[in-house]
Amino acid sequence: MSESNFEKKFLPKTKLGKLSVILMLTFFVFFFLGFVSTNLYRGVPAGNSILADVKNRPFLAIFIILSLFSAVVSMIIGIIAVIKKERFFLVYFAILIGFLITFFCWVKFFRIKK
Repeated sequence: MSESNFEKKFLPKTKLGKLSVILMLTFFVFFFLGFVSTNLYRGVPAGNSILADVKNRPFLAIFIILSLFSAVVSMIIGIIAVIKKERFFLVYFAILIGFLITFFCWVKFFRIKK
Protein backbone atom coordinates (compact mmCIF):
# COMPACT_ATOMS: atom_id res chain seq x y z
CA MET A 1 0.00 0.00 0.00
CA SER A 2 1.81 3.11 -1.21
CA GLU A 3 1.20 6.66 -0.13
CA SER A 4 -0.38 9.02 -2.60
CA ASN A 5 1.42 12.16 -3.72
CA PHE A 6 -0.98 14.23 -1.58
CA GLU A 7 -0.10 12.27 1.57
CA LYS A 8 3.62 12.62 0.92
CA LYS A 9 3.50 16.39 0.52
CA PHE A 10 0.66 17.60 2.69
CA LEU A 11 0.22 15.32 5.70
CA PRO A 12 2.50 15.17 8.73
CA LYS A 13 4.43 11.97 9.17
CA THR A 14 4.56 11.66 12.96
CA LYS A 15 1.81 11.39 15.56
CA LEU A 16 3.10 14.50 17.27
CA GLY A 17 2.96 16.42 14.00
CA LYS A 18 -0.62 15.32 13.40
CA LEU A 19 -1.60 16.24 16.96
CA SER A 20 0.01 19.66 16.58
CA VAL A 21 -1.93 20.36 13.38
CA ILE A 22 -5.21 19.12 14.91
CA LEU A 23 -4.72 21.37 17.93
CA MET A 24 -3.99 24.30 15.64
CA LEU A 25 -7.26 23.64 13.82
CA THR A 26 -9.11 23.47 17.15
CA PHE A 27 -7.60 26.87 17.98
CA PHE A 28 -9.29 28.35 14.92
CA VAL A 29 -12.59 26.57 15.70
CA PHE A 30 -12.66 27.77 19.32
CA PHE A 31 -11.61 31.28 18.30
CA PHE A 32 -14.40 31.41 15.71
CA LEU A 33 -16.93 30.14 18.27
CA GLY A 34 -15.75 32.80 20.71
CA PHE A 35 -16.07 35.45 18.03
CA VAL A 36 -19.60 34.30 17.16
CA SER A 37 -20.61 34.12 20.83
CA THR A 38 -19.94 37.86 21.24
CA ASN A 39 -23.37 38.41 19.69
CA LEU A 40 -24.93 36.64 22.67
CA TYR A 41 -23.54 39.21 25.08
CA ARG A 42 -24.39 42.58 23.57
CA GLY A 43 -24.78 45.05 26.39
CA VAL A 44 -23.05 42.82 28.96
CA PRO A 45 -20.00 44.65 30.32
CA ALA A 46 -16.62 43.01 30.27
CA GLY A 47 -15.21 41.98 33.62
CA ASN A 48 -11.99 43.24 35.12
CA SER A 49 -10.60 39.71 35.38
CA ILE A 50 -10.92 36.35 33.67
CA LEU A 51 -13.05 35.02 36.51
CA ALA A 52 -15.42 37.98 36.17
CA ASP A 53 -15.66 37.32 32.43
CA VAL A 54 -16.41 33.64 33.04
CA LYS A 55 -19.21 34.71 35.38
CA ASN A 56 -20.66 37.45 33.14
CA ARG A 57 -20.01 35.95 29.69
CA PRO A 58 -19.28 32.25 30.14
CA PHE A 59 -19.43 31.02 26.53
CA LEU A 60 -17.18 33.79 25.25
CA ALA A 61 -14.62 33.40 28.03
CA ILE A 62 -14.50 29.61 27.86
CA PHE A 63 -14.12 29.53 24.06
CA ILE A 64 -11.33 32.10 24.13
CA ILE A 65 -9.52 30.35 27.00
CA LEU A 66 -9.78 27.02 25.14
CA SER A 67 -8.49 28.60 21.94
CA LEU A 68 -5.48 30.11 23.73
CA PHE A 69 -4.76 26.82 25.49
CA SER A 70 -4.94 24.82 22.25
CA ALA A 71 -2.61 27.29 20.47
CA VAL A 72 0.03 27.10 23.20
CA VAL A 73 -0.15 23.30 23.48
CA SER A 74 -0.01 23.04 19.67
CA MET A 75 3.17 25.12 19.70
CA ILE A 76 4.81 22.97 22.38
CA ILE A 77 3.90 19.71 20.65
CA GLY A 78 4.98 21.18 17.31
CA ILE A 79 8.40 22.08 18.69
CA ILE A 80 8.81 18.54 20.02
CA ALA A 81 7.72 17.15 16.63
CA VAL A 82 10.24 19.32 14.76
CA ILE A 83 13.00 18.21 17.13
CA LYS A 84 12.01 14.63 16.26
CA LYS A 85 12.44 15.40 12.52
CA GLU A 86 8.91 16.44 11.44
CA ARG A 87 9.17 18.71 8.40
CA PHE A 88 5.53 19.40 7.53
CA PHE A 89 4.85 23.10 6.89
CA LEU A 90 1.63 23.24 8.95
CA VAL A 91 3.59 22.12 12.00
CA TYR A 92 5.79 25.18 11.54
CA PHE A 93 2.63 27.26 11.08
CA ALA A 94 1.24 25.84 14.35
CA ILE A 95 4.48 26.81 16.10
CA LEU A 96 4.23 30.33 14.67
CA ILE A 97 0.57 30.76 15.72
CA GLY A 98 1.32 29.42 19.19
CA PHE A 99 4.32 31.71 19.53
CA LEU A 100 2.32 34.76 18.47
CA ILE A 101 -0.49 33.93 20.90
CA THR A 102 2.03 33.35 23.71
CA PHE A 103 3.80 36.61 22.88
CA PHE A 104 0.50 38.52 22.80
CA CYS A 105 -0.53 37.12 26.20
CA TRP A 106 2.92 37.82 27.65
CA VAL A 107 2.87 41.44 26.46
CA LYS A 108 -0.71 41.91 27.65
CA PHE A 109 0.11 40.46 31.06
CA PHE A 110 3.33 42.47 31.59
CA ARG A 111 2.35 45.72 29.92
CA ILE A 112 3.55 48.85 31.61
CA LYS A 113 0.76 50.94 33.10
CA LYS A 114 1.24 54.69 33.14
